[in-house]
Amino acid sequence: DPDNSACYVPREFVTFKLTLVVPSGDTEGIIFDNFFPLPVFDVSDLDTDNFGTGFDIRLAPDHTDLSFVPSTANITKNTSQNSVRIEWPNLDGATASKTLSVYIDLPIDYQPFDDSLFLSNIFQYQTQNSSGNTDDSLLIVNLNLCTPDLAVVKGVSSTTGNGTLDPSPVQNPVNSDINNVEAGDEVTFVITTINNGGAKAYDVNVRDSI
Repeated sequence: DPDNSACYVPREFVTFKLTLVVPSGDTEGIIFDNFFPLPVFDVSDLDTDNFGTGFDIRLAPDHTDLSFVPSTANITKNTSQNSVRIEWPNLDGATASKTLSVYIDLPIDYQPFDDSLFLSNIFQYQTQNSSGNTDDSLLIVNLNLCTPDLAVVKGVSSTTGNGTLDPSPVQNPVNSDINNVEAGDEVTFVITTINNGGAKAYDVNVRDSI
């Protein structure tokens, strides 16, 4: 259940919480399917072999019965659908409400994508009653993803000669051209890099050919 108001950035880990409350505490055929949005999450990064001890998939604090857990063999990845499936044991003979709750942690890919990109995570769960009737439900949560969005502006800010700047006076950022320069005039160029994106930019290199 990510925070819809947050802006997630590349290489940040996002924790998805999947929860099912069984009021009667008695049901069968419990399956969690979570579909992670492409291209920013890659389900192949998930470690499904260490449930409960690994960092990737683990019980959430509000899970009510620590002895009731899925087996590692029943946690599977589907890379073509970019999804993970958790098949739980049957809840038989319980007399009180049960909460099944897990955390899943995945990093946002560092590959470039558009700034302020909204993507949807889809969580589907299903259960069966004793007669074999299936009940399923679909839940959708949106994520706001942010990246750097750089713009580079170059212009002339001043000259020691009689050249004329256009536009004049000089704007901020500097984007003026210069006309009527002569040999021996000194011209000062200004290069401005602006990040219009919602995430910080790292290792920025600007190369100028004179």
